[in-house]
Amino acid sequence: MLIRSQNKVQLIPVGEFAFSVMLNGSISANKNIFATVHEATQSIVGRYSTREKAIKVLDMICDAYEVTI
Repeated sequence: MLIRSQNKVQLIPVGEFAFSVMLNGSISANKNIFATVHEATQSIVGRYSTREKAIKVLDMICDAYEVTI
């Protein structure tokens, strides 16, 4: 399953990346689940006004991915 970044310019294969919600409400996608802060800030795929909104988006991605498996 592919998802598109919030700015619409990236497609990310969900099964190949670890998605993380950062403290500032951003979602990053990294090949390595133990990404450094620098790596995480370089791979932001969406920015949200609160961390809770970003977590909700991550939940929606998870739900959609489970349907495709």
